[in-house]
Amino acid sequence: MGRKKKDKSKNYFGEEEELAVKEFLCETTSQVRKNELFSKTIEPALRELIRGVLTMPQFQKIIGLYKDFDCEEGAYYHLIFNMHKFDPNRIGKTGDPVRAYSYYGTAVKNYILGLKIQVDKQIAEHGGIVDIDDVSEEIKYEKRDSHFFEDLKKTVIYILSNIPEDQKFTKNDQIVLSCLKYMLENWHKLEFQDKNQFNRLLISYSQLSQSIVMTSLKKIKTIVLQDTKFKTRVKTED
Repeated sequence: MGRKKKDKSKNYFGEEEELAVKEFLCETTSQVRKNELFSKTIEPALRELIRGVLTMPQFQKIIGLYKDFDCEEGAYYHLIFNMHKFDPNRIGKTGDPVRAYSYYGTAVKNYILGLKIQVDKQIAEHGGIVDIDDVSEEIKYEKRDSHFFEDLKKTVIYILSNIPEDQKFTKNDQIVLSCLKYMLENWHKLEFQDKNQFNRLLISYSQLSQSIVMTSLKKIKTIVLQDTKFKTRVKTED
């Protein structure tokens, strides 16, 4: 009888980690508990997951092309600021609950493939050969008009400056909100290359933990997206 193949994910992303993600996202509102779950269980598992993806042979060329960019850190911040999109109660095509390990692993792969597409486009623009491997659909990058962006930024700053008191922001929410407003008001003085680096700057300015900033930013983003001024401003561009 052959030996049963061991699931490598069990070493760092097993049932304990799955339950921690579910509690973090759906079951607890205590920030103290969230911090504990994130720092002790979730963050180490996500770090290992990303390292595992980056060791896959198909991604080695991508990593080599980004000499001035830390792919692991980029993937990590992309993941933590999007981890709320995972629904632990969702049922997959097989009839079983979707696993966080599988969902986040796919998210990391898509992020790295997105980097590869950018590199391939740059190579093609310089007369090289486009090599997208097995990517079935390119990620669309739309550049906004600079005047529209400035107007939209002003709209967001206005919304952030006039959030109703009934939103019941915590002290940490207020800190993140203040830092976010400062960064938007001083946009052209900041040095960052993408959304992940912007998020890292926000964490640095706020001096709060990643999980706290992530939770507060999600709350702030929801308020902005639901504001009629923001909806109207975006609609005029479309």
